[in-house]
Amino acid sequence: MAKELKIFDRNICRILKNDLKVKPYKIQKAHDLTPKQQQVGLQRAKKLLRLAESGQFPNIAFSDEKIFPIEQLVNSQNDRVYLTVRSYENLSHRLATRRQHTQQIMVWAAVTADWRSPIVFIEPGVKANVKYYRESILEVALKPWVDKHFGGRPWTF
Repeated sequence: MAKELKIFDRNICRILKNDLKVKPYKIQKAHDLTPKQQQVGLQRAKKLLRLAESGQFPNIAFSDEKIFPIEQLVNSQNDRVYLTVRSYENLSHRLATRRQHTQQIMVWAAVTADWRSPIVFIEPGVKANVKYYRESILEVALKPWVDKHFGGRPWTF
């Protein structure tokens, strides 16, 4: 736009800010939800609100898992190594290597209105199928909370 108007780009920024009162914002990434997905999300949110209003909210546990890559994080603009000389001997200090298939670790946790679960680290390479998830995660981490809130009554995940 600045080239077309034959003015400096800084002047364009100044006009936008001072005269037109607009601000620059970064474009954010978001999921492109279909109308059906939006409707289902709205219905679930309304159901959660009704549960919260009726006092049943403490009996709801929210859980999630996250995969963390185990790799050195490098910001090439800001990260620096101070050395007296650049040589082959100190090459290992100047490199942050990465691999195509980095090691990963999966972490699981749950929260409720008045409780949080212990963090569960899922072993690398383990196939987290239904059986593993139930026996190694839910039975270990979530069962104490369920027993506290539901006593000896039967429960299922």
